[in-house]
Amino acid sequence: MHKQKNLINKIKPLTRLQELRIKRLEKVYQEKRHAYANAMDIVEQRQVSIENLKTRRSNAFQYLSQDDVMTNSACHTRADTHRYWLEYDLEKDEYYLPAEQQRMEEAQIAMMQAQKEWLRARSRKDGLEKHTTKLKKEVLKLKENRQELEAEEAFSH
Repeated sequence: MHKQKNLINKIKPLTRLQELRIKRLEKVYQEKRHAYANAMDIVEQRQVSIENLKTRRSNAFQYLSQDDVMTNSACHTRADTHRYWLEYDLEKDEYYLPAEQQRMEEAQIAMMQAQKEWLRARSRKDGLEKHTTKLKKEVLKLKENRQELEAEEAFSH
């Protein structure tokens, strides 16, 4: 019984240490989850921008093909310049998208790793608590058995 009580007393600081570790790992996980969400937002915004630019470019081509625009030199020059900058912005967005997607994938991997470590620490703590509960039950049972033996001895004398 003394051995079990001693073990329970040794487990208490371990449980507290495990709780602190879980809090730290949960904070890391939340940070990684936030970083992943931000990376997803950036990719989504870039994709929306690309689609908008493609639509605007298509509209600019249609506008440029109109007869009145083709015959008006100043109007055609402005529309052509507008189309040029739409192309520039589209190329820029398409250039940056793969790198942003890569950062998003890396953020997802980091988030999943942090989640795995956090869940593993929680699982260890749960195991420690189950072991502590088992030991406490054993101590209680031993105490009850000892009390029964003492009562029997006292009764038989």
